[in-house]
Amino acid sequence: LEPDEPNPYDSRGELYGNSGQAELSLQSFLKAIQIDSNFVSAYRGAVAMTMFLRRYEQADQLSRPLLSHASPDLRSNSRRWRVRLAVHQGAFSEALRRGREAVQRDREDFGESMNLMFSIGTLSNVYAHLGNLDAMREYASRMQAISEAMDPTGFANLLTLSLVAVWEARAGQIERSDSLLAALKSLEISDPVSDSQFYFATVAENAFAKEDYARALEYFIRSASDHRDFYGQYWLGRGYAGAGRLRDAVSTYESAGDTYDQSRWDAPFESVLLRYHLGVAYEKSGRADKAIEQYREFLDIWKDADVELDELKDARKRLVELQS
Repeated sequence: LEPDEPNPYDSRGELYGNSGQAELSLQSFLKAIQIDSNFVSAYRGAVAMTMFLRRYEQADQLSRPLLSHASPDLRSNSRRWRVRLAVHQGAFSEALRRGREAVQRDREDFGESMNLMFSIGTLSNVYAHLGNLDAMREYASRMQAISEAMDPTGFANLLTLSLVAVWEARAGQIERSDSLLAALKSLEISDPVSDSQFYFATVAENAFAKEDYARALEYFIRSASDHRDFYGQYWLGRGYAGAGRLRDAVSTYESAGDTYDQSRWDAPFESVLLRYHLGVAYEKSGRADKAIEQYREFLDIWKDADVELDELKDARKRLVELQS
C-alpha cells in the first residue's frame, strides 16, 4: 500500500527476523535504508542480521559511517551496536575498547543521560561475561547512580537493579544478588512487575545460581509466558535443562535458535552460547550427531576468541570425546 515508505519494509524485516528468516529480513531492512538513508531502526536491523549471518565486513560497512552521523542518538546507538559485533566475533578485547569509547563519547554528547546509562550497561555486561567482577561493579554503580537520579522509582532503576542482580547471581555472588533482589522488590512503583520479564528473570536466575531448579523453572516460565522472544526462550531452556527436562530444553533452545529478534540482538553472548547449551542438551539426550553439529558451530563462531571462556574449553573437550 505504501511502496515508497521505509517503515513497512522495516516492519517486514522485523517479522522475517522473528520467524528465523535472516536473509529475507536483511534484504527488507536494506530496502528501507535505500528509501530513507536516515531510517534508524532499519540500520539497527540490517546490522543485526549481518551479524547473525556472520557477514562481519558488511556489518562494519553499515555501522562505521553512523559513528559520524549528524544525529547524536544514532551515533550513540551505533557505538553500542559495534560492541555487540565485536562480542559476536569473539573479539572481546575490542568489545571492551569500543565499550569504553562509547561511554566516553556519550558523556561528551549527552552528559548524565539514558544513552550514557545504556552504554555503561553494555560495557558492564561485557565485563560480567568475561568474569571481571570488579570492573562490572564499578560501571554498574555508575549506571545505577544515573538511573536513580533520572527516575528513582521507574523503569530505569528496575532495569538496573535487575541486571546487576543477575550478573552477581551468575558469578556465584549469592549474597550480593539477594541484597539487590530485595532492593528490587522494595521499589515503590505503581506496578512492581511493570516489566515482568526483567523481574521474573531476576528471581529465576537467583534461584538457578542456588541450584534451586524447581523455583528457577517456575519463574523462567513466568518470564517467558508474556515474552516469547529469544531471551525469554533462551533462559527458559536453561531452566528446563537445570530441572533435568531435556526434551523440553531441546525444543525450547531450538525455538530460540530460530528467532532473530531485538532481544537476541541485545544479547550477543547468549546468541552464541545458545549453540553450546543446545549441544549439551543434545548430548545428554543421546543425540551425539546433533551435539557434534552444535559444538562445531559454536567453536567456529568463536574460533578467534581472544579470551578462553569456560564454555569454549568444555565444548572442545566434549567434541573430542564424542568423536573418539
